[in-house]
Amino acid sequence: MNIKPIEISNSKGSAAIGESASFIETKRRIVASAARVFSRRGFTAGTTKEIAAELQMSQPAVYHYIGSKNLLLEEIALKVVNDLSLSLEEGLKDSDNPTLRLRNVIRRFSDAVLRNQNECAVFWRERHSFTPELQAKVVAREREFMTTVSALIADLQKNDGLPKHLASGVLAEAIIGMPVWSYHWYRQNRHPDARALADLYCDLIGIP
Repeated sequence: MNIKPIEISNSKGSAAIGESASFIETKRRIVASAARVFSRRGFTAGTTKEIAAELQMSQPAVYHYIGSKNLLLEEIALKVVNDLSLSLEEGLKDSDNPTLRLRNVIRRFSDAVLRNQNECAVFWRERHSFTPELQAKVVAREREFMTTVSALIADLQKNDGLPKHLASGVLAEAIIGMPVWSYHWYRQNRHPDARALADLYCDLIGIP
């Protein structure tokens, strides 16, 4: 599986040729701040003025780096999609053994969700605010992701690694759903780290 990152449709929302490292880093900080603001206040109520204030920037400066508020949401959404897809690709590369591959996918996926906790909160809470074009990109990548996980689970079912009486797609949704929901309840100072949580999920579903 070779993941090609989804790119932002507007040049101000993607790393263009010739952009300096400092420009790209500032844009990254703006997107991270937007994720915090939108996670806390919602996309509709959150403003670029709040984002600028958090970063001690002017509001026009925010628009210089990211062309619009909608493009900020698109940046956040595609960061989540690309990072979670990469976690699947890396997990599959870790081993040829189906059992270890699924455990490693869950570990890397859990880590990606928690590294992007604010971004994931915005991603799953603000789907209704996505443009039709963005929604189509996200849905296509989600289908690709779940198809791959379902195939991995089907391999385990053939070898009696998971129950055979359930459809592999149903098991895939259930298994991936556990780390997905952690964006909502996880608190770093109260809960185990991502790897420990992933191993807990694996223990719950009987993955050795």
